[in-house]
Amino acid sequence: MIARLDPDVSWSFDFLLGDTRPLTIIQGTEDEIVPFAQVKTFVAKLPHAQFFEVEGAGHFFPNHLEDLQQICKNI
Repeated sequence: MIARLDPDVSWSFDFLLGDTRPLTIIQGTEDEIVPFAQVKTFVAKLPHAQFFEVEGAGHFFPNHLEDLQQICKNI
């Protein structure tokens, strides 16, 4: 499953709370749209999730494509 939040839409991801399928979440620490701390708190409620943080990355990961490639290779 791939879920992404567009900047002009506010969605709840609470539907993931009951899901037990493997889940990978990649979040930039400098996300200007979805606060990093909020995502990290939510991920703590998902024991089946892998969480990767990309240090210094914003919402669209500018200048961090190599970081994303490395994460995707290791999933």
